[in-house]
Amino acid sequence: MEMTKQDEKLQKILEVLE
Repeated sequence: MEMTKQDEKLQKILEVLE
């Protein structure tokens, strides 16, 4: 599965929420 720009954004947000 390719990582889209949106997925990258979501991942960054999850990291911040952690």
